[in-house]
Amino acid sequence: VVEREEADLLIMGTSGDQRDKFAGIHLESNAVAVLNEVKTPTLVFPLQSTADKIGKVIYGIDAKNIDPVCIQKAKEVLGFFQPKVTFVYVVAEKNEKHVKELESAKEELLPFWPDAGFELIEGADLVQAL
Repeated sequence: VVEREEADLLIMGTSGDQRDKFAGIHLESNAVAVLNEVKTPTLVFPLQSTADKIGKVIYGIDAKNIDPVCIQKAKEVLGFFQPKVTFVYVVAEKNEKHVKELESAKEELLPFWPDAGFELIEGADLVQAL
């Protein structure tokens, strides 16, 4: 359906008890299967989601590899909500190299989100860090 309809965004919820691992993040297996196959941007809302509105967004980034097309698409999707966005770069151990990478990413990202926040977080476990 996504391809036939040439969808710009796919939104899924999760349900059920069966869990799988996707890049260290636990998601239900149907969501994992879709994320592994689909090329369309996809939002996944967990069964336990409690958000009433989208006012604050944490955007996990790889500061060494900023994709401006992806960033622009996210800006377009989130534009309606006008959220406060914080870009988070998670590394196993902080060092000066990571600080410079985040500063470089900040220069690339501020034109898209002039009031965005930026955080460099140390943590071996991405899920726990975010």
